[in-house]
Amino acid sequence: MIEILKADLLSNTRGVIVHGCNAQGVMGSGVAAGVRARFPEAYRVYREAYLATGMNPITHGIPAGELNVMASSDSRCHLELGTITFAKVMPELWIVNGITQDFYGRNAQCFTNYDAVEQVFARTLELLEALDPNAQADLPLLFPKIGAGRGGGEWDKIAAIIEAVVPKNRRKVLFVVDEEPIDCR
Repeated sequence: MIEILKADLLSNTRGVIVHGCNAQGVMGSGVAAGVRARFPEAYRVYREAYLATGMNPITHGIPAGELNVMASSDSRCHLELGTITFAKVMPELWIVNGITQDFYGRNAQCFTNYDAVEQVFARTLELLEALDPNAQADLPLLFPKIGAGRGGGEWDKIAAIIEAVVPKNRRKVLFVVDEEPIDCR
């Protein structure tokens, strides 16, 4: 079951914050902009992964093995839908940047890809297992209405995906704000 808290998601010091990003290398608004401002390391790994893709002529010579990326179909680094980048930003706090949409905008369009949301949560669980299954087993998954704000997706569909992918014994906490920004939809 997803718990709901009315609080600032980014003020947590323990857990795994999972938020949605676009595949364009931009964290310019919403929760992503907050992550960029508060946790520069999380933005850095996202941006470096973007720069290392074939979509961008600037690669900065970053070896693929040095990026914190879980690629979707092979071992190359891509900002493909369903891919995650991640950073440990405090001793017990991880940020997962989940690529849940190709593009972004503010025109009431749905940019969120529901299959990508499913892959992001599945890969987040794989990441925690790979890091240290014992030490990471009790870290809660913390998230906003991922894909439903600026991404334009339907929260009920997204919540059902999270419930289906994440085991019942893993704590799942949705953080909501008092009032959604006017330009979210």
